[in-house]
Amino acid sequence: MNVEINFLEKKEKKNIAPYLLGFMALLLIISVISAILWQSIQLKQSISSKTDYAEQLEDHISSNQDGMNGSKNLMQLQETMDTLKMESLPTVAIYEDTLRLLIDPNHLVSYQNVQVDQFVLEARFSDLTAVANFVALILNRSYVQDVQLTSVSSAATGYEATITVYYSEDAVKKELGEDE
Repeated sequence: MNVEINFLEKKEKKNIAPYLLGFMALLLIISVISAILWQSIQLKQSISSKTDYAEQLEDHISSNQDGMNGSKNLMQLQETMDTLKMESLPTVAIYEDTLRLLIDPNHLVSYQNVQVDQFVLEARFSDLTAVANFVALILNRSYVQDVQLTSVSSAATGYEATITVYYSEDAVKKELGEDE
């Protein structure tokens, strides 16, 4: 029989597999965390640069819109002016035409455009025949549709008459023109 004599103590084999597995898991976790941090930093930089670019675009768009709004407002103003010119009556021309019908323009006391198609004037006349002649002269105008002698009162130098004149807008524009 052989007797085995071993003076060295037998060491138990340590199982290093769990340590190795733990170390590898730790390396994997550190790698994943660092990759996530790196991507987070990259995304923040990308968002920051794209936000700056978007702000630049917004500034550029707003400056272009200001220019476009200015030209748009100018076009709207021009259209409004054209519309007003077409729709406006030559009131100064009506006033001057009425003054020409009076014997003396200084006899006109007041003139007022009451509505779009009527005006009221107050004038001094020497006698009732002058009032009647003036009403007849106004009625002979092609743009006048109706004349009402609203009131006649005696004054120190004759008579004061208030006359309401109704006219056609289209006829006024044709006869007296559209320029003022």
